[in-house]
Amino acid sequence: MKTDTLKQTALFLVCAIGLTYSGYNLITSTSITSLLDMLNLIVFFACFFPSLILSVNLSTKILKAFTKPETRQI
Repeated sequence: MKTDTLKQTALFLVCAIGLTYSGYNLITSTSITSLLDMLNLIVFFACFFPSLILSVNLSTKILKAFTKPETRQI
């Protein structure tokens, strides 16, 4: 596995964790009343778009790995 793929996977996991916790806090709150609620909203959207892009990139890499025939020279 290439280091680029490992970096993308690690970044995806960090964004997914941030997206999960901030999304849960947004769902449970009734309205944005303080600066911390606004910061939570900013963290949600700051994690949403990178995780979306990284999930598309990683899924295309996985599909290419399974559909590409492996050619070895002996």
